[in-house]
Amino acid sequence: MSIKSYVNVLLLLLVLTAITLMQPSLIPLGSGSQLSVQMIIALFKALLIVGYYMHLKDAPKLFKNIVVFAIFCLLVVVLLFAFDTYFRFFEADIFN
Repeated sequence: MSIKSYVNVLLLLLVLTAITLMQPSLIPLGSGSQLSVQMIIALFKALLIVGYYMHLKDAPKLFKNIVVFAIFCLLVVVLLFAFDTYFRFFEADIFN
């Protein structure tokens, strides 16, 4: 990859960081919506870093599949924790 593409990715990351910092004052949302927007921006920045600076974009398909599988496993664990936290004090809990 050329230096120009690294600089372009760096500039995009800086712009996304500025958007992340300015988003609460420019677009006032509720705390849950604000967190969701900032997490989506953070996910996009993470994908840029993994794809370009960690050279996953040019990696063999096996490495890409390993990363996708690891992200999927992490997502499953996070969703399990989220469901547990949400339903922990649910009124119709059969275990209470």
